[in-house]
Amino acid sequence: MLDPLDASGNAITDPAVINGQQNHSDFEWAWYQHSIILTPSGTIMVFDNGDNRNYTATGFSGIGNYSRAVEFRINENDKTIQQLWSYGKNRGDETYSRIVSKVNYYGDDDHILFTPGAVVYGGKNYGKVIELDYATQNVIFEATIYPPQPVFNITFHNVHRVEPY
Repeated sequence: MLDPLDASGNAITDPAVINGQQNHSDFEWAWYQHSIILTPSGTIMVFDNGDNRNYTATGFSGIGNYSRAVEFRINENDKTIQQLWSYGKNRGDETYSRIVSKVNYYGDDDHILFTPGAVVYGGKNYGKVIELDYATQNVIFEATIYPPQPVFNITFHNVHRVEPY
């Protein structure tokens, strides 16, 4: 339905990338995404859970899994999609949440809230709340939350930043 573009706006023509079997250095399809939001600039941001990425069966944890917050520009007239920004791939299994989770954009300070809510890593269940600067991707705040009794490995589904009074 949408043709992917590279960072320069050129069409990606590799059938393996178009069909989702491989990633391009400038573009990856989102897998089992949650939390689709429209940004003030008209782009779309999603929490890309990453489950079954590139049609490879993944479990709750394993080598090479990752979830990410990712931003796309969609041109409905040209039927194209371009990846503009992402965060989380470099964090790997420690923030891989194959279900639930949330991403939020806070325009007042240009921050992203990346919250994988059902992580199973190192034999533990937890969720992470990570606030980062959009432009630099520097982490401003990070917390790991361990549930007393995770249900279906879920620590939380949805997180929002609340300003103190």
